[in-house]
Amino acid sequence: MIEEQDVIIEEYEDYIIAYLNGTISIKNIKDVDTVLNRALDNKPEILGINCKYLTHIDSITINHLLKLSKKALDLNVKLVIFNLSSAIESVVNTINLNRLVTITTKEIFEDEYLSKKIDER
Repeated sequence: MIEEQDVIIEEYEDYIIAYLNGTISIKNIKDVDTVLNRALDNKPEILGINCKYLTHIDSITINHLLKLSKKALDLNVKLVIFNLSSAIESVVNTINLNRLVTITTKEIFEDEYLSKKIDER
């Protein structure tokens, strides 16, 4: 398990779960981006990004998520963002990020992509 203040990574056999915490903005995006890209470099089948405790994102964060989704596509990794708050989901839907990245609920993510339930943090 890798822990940073803003992101926690849990690695499993075929997938990686990243837990985003708090506010992701220009102040910490480089650290978060480094951790997420390291996770992608391990080439899991699935990289799930759990946003349950993510309280705010800005346009820079969205831009980095788009870059991350391109890298995931290039590495043949399924990128799934799940467990969004209604406020963040509204932003994501407004900019149509859901056309480029799979965005879903925790339950659907577990049912469709995982063989076991993820821990509730």
